[in-house]
Amino acid sequence: VADTWLAKVENEGNKNSTWFNVQMRRALLMASDQRFGEARQFLQTIKPSSENEEASVLQTEAQVMKAAGQQVEAFVVLEAALGNFPRHPDLLYDYAMLAENLKRFDEMEAALKQLIAVAPSNAFAYNALGYSYADRNQQLDVAEMLLKRALELAPEDPYILDSFAWLKYRQGDLSQAEDLLRRCLSMRRDPEIEIHLAEVLWAQNKQKEAQSLLLTARQKDPANELLQSTMKRLGISLP
Repeated sequence: VADTWLAKVENEGNKNSTWFNVQMRRALLMASDQRFGEARQFLQTIKPSSENEEASVLQTEAQVMKAAGQQVEAFVVLEAALGNFPRHPDLLYDYAMLAENLKRFDEMEAALKQLIAVAPSNAFAYNALGYSYADRNQQLDVAEMLLKRALELAPEDPYILDSFAWLKYRQGDLSQAEDLLRRCLSMRRDPEIEIHLAEVLWAQNKQKEAQSLLLTARQKDPANELLQSTMKRLGISLP
């Protein structure tokens, strides 16, 4: 139904930025319906009118491929896109996040450093790099500098606060990590924040509340990879 309605915008022939954005939305809707091949074919019919639109088509194609489970293929598309548009902020960010998923950390770090150089006010670039260091328990001093800068730019973002809390956990400050994560949850009841808080509580021998949080996270997102890996690593089994 939504795609039928959006298609009417195309039929009106109003090929401006609104028209273009609608076409990208249509492709993503096809992907959400698991019509991945159709979505990619549809994108090939779009004729971009600017370099920014050309980059957006490639970014959307990569999103469709990622939704189809073709992460390596999506990575190749983004890598090629960056060859043409090496300073495009959205391409750099998507490439970095996909590189992290594929555990290609060198490429991820290089892309995020390039993004910070291109867009020095992009809080999410600092956050992504700082969180990656903290999560891998590496360069924690650098991670702290990056995350503090992210917080300066977006002090009330719950995901950046979650990253900073995770850094505090890695640094052994369990009390501050817990306080920050509780603040995050008061702002947004996100499963991954609940999982992080559960691990911090587990480290403080607060197993009952930790298990309750993990149960809540599982109800919201049973297939969550962070949930599965955390439970396996800590040896937790839930009823």
